Amino acid sequence: MSNSNESQESLNDEQGDELNNARNDAQSDGQGTQSARGGSNLQEGCDSSLQGDREAEAYDAPLFTMRATEEKDLPYLNLMASGQEVGIPPNYLEGGTCAVNYEDIPVGYIHVESTDLGPHVAPVVVFENWRMHGVGAALIKNAYEEYGPLKLVSNGSSNGFYERLGFVPCEWDAIEPQFQRDCLSCPYYEMCGPKPYILNDLSAWEGNVAQGGETQEAEARQDNIQESGAQGNNTGEVLGV
Repeated sequence: MSNSNESQESLNDEQGDELNNARNDAQSDGQGTQSARGGSNLQEGCDSSLQGDREAEAYDAPLFTMRATEEKDLPYLNLMASGQEVGIPPNYLEGGTCAVNYEDIPVGYIHVESTDLGPHVAPVVVFENWRMHGVGAALIKNAYEEYGPLKLVSNGSSNGFYERLGFVPCEWDAIEPQFQRDCLSCPYYEMCGPKPYILNDLSAWEGNVAQGGETQEAEARQDNIQESGAQGNNTGEVLGV
């Protein structure tokens, strides 16, 4: 379980500017989320998401549930994405799903783009303090059940995570040209080491995720950090979610 104080300090230190900008956007656009405690700004929403896992667990409630993305979610999505140096697509509502805590505050987000070559995931992002709780894996599983086989481009540090979910490498030609260009022309291509993947079925799910849970995800994250020596990503995929 994440330490709430340490996570909040990290959030304030590393994402303070983004938080202030998102809070201002939420207040000016009328998109701030009202928490169950009556909070009306993004900071209180983030605080609630930090506490949500503990309070939900105390009441034997799910840590998170899935729902369609709504306009009010955008400040939270931007905040999540800023930590991974990725962008939220302009059509974030179409094909977008949020994992939300018990106060209906987004803690994770996935966007599935419909392309001529099939559904493509970009991005999947999770609040830092909610990683290692299975949020990213659940978003992937939910997307597969809705859209069928999924494609994505993973950076080298995330390969083990996706492979444990059942993704297998595929040819670049299987990836929509738009996403090929974004990756292959990126100045960080060599450092990132992007790799195209496809998820054809969930046969690996029972053994590697449902039974392994957070331990498998943590192991995947640690393995790939050691192998690649890099934790950043530029492809829209989150490490260890």
